Amino acid sequence: MATITQTVPNYALGISEQPDEQKLPGQVRDAVNVVPDITDGLTKRPGTEYIATLGNVNATGSWFSYYRDDNEAYIGNVKSDGTVRVYKCADGTEIVASPSDSAGTYLAHSNPGEVEALTINDTTFLVNKTKSVSLTNDLTTKSQKDSISGSSPYYTADKNGHAVYVEITRVAPRRSYSLNIYSNESTQELFSATTVEIQLSTASHTGGESNAIDAPSGGDYSAAKYRDPSNSGYLHQYGADCPAAGSRVDINSATGICSRITVVGQPFVSRYDTTPDPDQPQYNCQYTGRLELLYGGSYATSKINTTFDADVVGYTHRVKILTETSSPQRGNIARIRPLPVDVEQETVVSGAAVLNSLNKAINDQAGGTVRSRIIGNGLYLWSNSAFNVEALESDLFNIVTDEINDVSDLPTSCRDGYIVKVSNSAAVQDDDYYLKFIGNNSKDGIGHWIECTAPEIKYKLDPATMPYVLTRVSTSSFTVGQWKDSNNESNWRERQIGDDLTTNTTPSFVGKKISKLLYHRDRLVALSDSNIIMSQPGDLGNFWNNTAITFSGDDRIDVACSSPSGGVNALVDGIEMNTGLVLFSENAQYLFSTDSDKLNPETAQVYPLAVFNYNTSIHPISLGTSIGFVDNAGKYSRFFEMLNVRRDTEPEVVEQSKVVSRLLNKDLDIFSNSRENAYILMGKINTKEIYGFRYYSVSGKRLQGAWYKWSFQKNIFHFVIIQDDFYIIFDDRTLVKMSLKERDNSPTIGSYDDTFNIHLDRSSTIASSALSYSSSTNLTSFTLPSYLNEAVDVAAIVLGNNDNRGRYQVVSSAAGNGGNTVTLNGDWTANDIHVGEQYEMKVEFPTIYATSTKNKLVVADTTSSLIVQRIKLNFGDVGQFITKLVRNGKPDFIDTHESSILDAYQSNRLPYVGDSSRTIPVYERNENVNVTLTSTHPSPATLQSMSWEGDYNNRFYKRI
Repeated sequence: MATITQTVPNYALGISEQPDEQKLPGQVRDAVNVVPDITDGLTKRPGTEYIATLGNVNATGSWFSYYRDDNEAYIGNVKSDGTVRVYKCADGTEIVASPSDSAGTYLAHSNPGEVEALTINDTTFLVNKTKSVSLTNDLTTKSQKDSISGSSPYYTADKNGHAVYVEITRVAPRRSYSLNIYSNESTQELFSATTVEIQLSTASHTGGESNAIDAPSGGDYSAAKYRDPSNSGYLHQYGADCPAAGSRVDINSATGICSRITVVGQPFVSRYDTTPDPDQPQYNCQYTGRLELLYGGSYATSKINTTFDADVVGYTHRVKILTETSSPQRGNIARIRPLPVDVEQETVVSGAAVLNSLNKAINDQAGGTVRSRIIGNGLYLWSNSAFNVEALESDLFNIVTDEINDVSDLPTSCRDGYIVKVSNSAAVQDDDYYLKFIGNNSKDGIGHWIECTAPEIKYKLDPATMPYVLTRVSTSSFTVGQWKDSNNESNWRERQIGDDLTTNTTPSFVGKKISKLLYHRDRLVALSDSNIIMSQPGDLGNFWNNTAITFSGDDRIDVACSSPSGGVNALVDGIEMNTGLVLFSENAQYLFSTDSDKLNPETAQVYPLAVFNYNTSIHPISLGTSIGFVDNAGKYSRFFEMLNVRRDTEPEVVEQSKVVSRLLNKDLDIFSNSRENAYILMGKINTKEIYGFRYYSVSGKRLQGAWYKWSFQKNIFHFVIIQDDFYIIFDDRTLVKMSLKERDNSPTIGSYDDTFNIHLDRSSTIASSALSYSSSTNLTSFTLPSYLNEAVDVAAIVLGNNDNRGRYQVVSSAAGNGGNTVTLNGDWTANDIHVGEQYEMKVEFPTIYATSTKNKLVVADTTSSLIVQRIKLNFGDVGQFITKLVRNGKPDFIDTHESSILDAYQSNRLPYVGDSSRTIPVYERNENVNVTLTSTHPSPATLQSMSWEGDYNNRFYKRI
């Protein structure tokens, strides 16, 4: 048997629930109210300072935090009725956010955590995960077209009808600009003359020539008599004028045939008249007729070989139809058959004349159903019901309805606000888009086309169903309501282009619930069901595309992910890393990233990462180069760390809670961390315990991963780490703060070259003026703060810089409750005192084994005989602690250690020391002894290492 000694160099590795022989040196069975630190060792956790008792706090609300700067940090609460309150961390000041736009209706919820928060600058988005997003019932305009109203139709700004724009593309002589206007496909066989002839009358007049034309009814076709100016007083017949000769354009009302009839007369001497003057010539005329068919007309029955009368200078001729053509034609509303504008030889062909002719014909024939108006070089036709327009000669017109195939077909003049769909390819819908005509100065006529939305589709996100915002107005004023700009217009943008089918579909969160808002690469990210929806960069409220004509890198991103194991996984949370967004569903993890330098709709990708269960009540956290998250699948919670998150390889996922597999309660719902101070804290509403994990890594190697517990006297409603301070709200509505790193204003006691922290919970300062001393009783009395309860051992300590510093006593009171008068022994009135609840630091050591290191593994010798003679505990800053030694079959041994013996320390120095050790006698077999270290004194307690001595016998076993 040999006497040996071994040292556990530090106790910075926290709790392990592994068998004692498998624990690493530095791990313990239990560690309560401690902080494992890689530098200082196992220290007593900092105490908490009382800030305020908050009003209107309940456990069913949802919590969030908002940090603006060191002077402005807030904890926010959304009550179940939707009321939003903000509490200032510095003093607990309650600020009720002024509501607007029915904020309470949107934010009302039933369970904690159903309202999530995202803060960007001074705006905090509040999303109710139970509310479905919808569009308003507002529709885009109906192609900006007009209606006919009243008994006398007129041009109006009411745009709820149907319209067509008919552009005149060319002005050609002797052409008929014919249109069919129809609302159904019914046709009628229509005829049109192709050749005609004229028949001059064969009736004779005085003189008896056979080819003379008919005289006017009741008239005399004899030539007029004129006085001969050279033969005064004598008359003679003068017929050389041929009075029936002439030319005119004739339009037959029954057929619409238009022809130009020309009658030419040739005078000749038919006889001589001897009276009154002899040998005077008597003239007559011979007439010749010429017929020119200008327009064949349009009529319903064949009229070959039929005739109709035509008049020339008051004399009637006869026109005969020789040949004709026919075709079935639509036009149940109107068949517009205007005459060529240049039928009169002296008329110049012009576009204006064509437009005027068409406009008059349309309004005359179809004015009750379809109206027409000249705009630019075309006609704008509109109606209350659908109709169509077709041109009989297509080269003369460009008819623009609500859809075209080529953008080159668009006219340069049109009705202001007119909308067309550009189809491009009939087989592919993805290249369709819509254009709207914008007239110069918003007037009809000359203008330009811009991209717009499809007609009659919903285009507005309903702001009452979108996340509301909490806005900081000042240090004492917040508002909550719909997200609006300075002009009181919604910041949730409207759809400006495209349709709802392919080119600019509704964001996929419409009709669903938004489970989480994130911020990534200057885009607002909404998680909804299995989709990731990102706003346009720099325009956080714009979840629509910019254009359907071409690709835009600034368009919104809307992609879906599928479960690696099949099915659909609803995304509930995410966290940003330098490789992209790591997204979480209840059963899987994904990486949203890009292979390109720029993130846009074409480069965005979703990569499956892993398949782990995830506690949807707890947010994932960043640990620097890795991510931490909690699993809630089994009887206990588990904490995982995901490392090496890349697009091209699977990540490494390590269960950091493996050594404490039964430590973490199920259904944890509060989670916070401080990456700067390496704290991870998790807990559950309405319980008293918080589970902590501290970590430390160097060059990718984890040197510390320690679990521990913090226990409090009250149930916890909420906690959060803001910067370097840990804030807790208890069920009695008290708000307290714990500094995770030493601050200048932390409660400490100074002693020249040393400063020691004070370890009291919910502590506050009682001014010396509030202390009352009675010399007769030698007692100092004061009123205990109302939130304290002496039943948990309230202590008072002096923090001053005089000889009283460190003076300490547990408060005594008959009543035992806060708000009552309590007393201290002696006169304490010279200094302010610090009052708070004592709490116990507890460390339970594992069984001591002789260990050795093999291949970098620590191996415990469990087969040898080991009699532990003594243990030596080495401390850092320490005031008082109690060691309890439990041995089988023997009385417990309890050792109270004071760091300095009374009257054995120097004046003006505290009874605390920076480094000390304590030897505890054991003399017991290692497996029969259990050692526990506790400390409730307000002074520090820091365990650095432990050494043991004992008699070791390997029982002559050979170790292999």
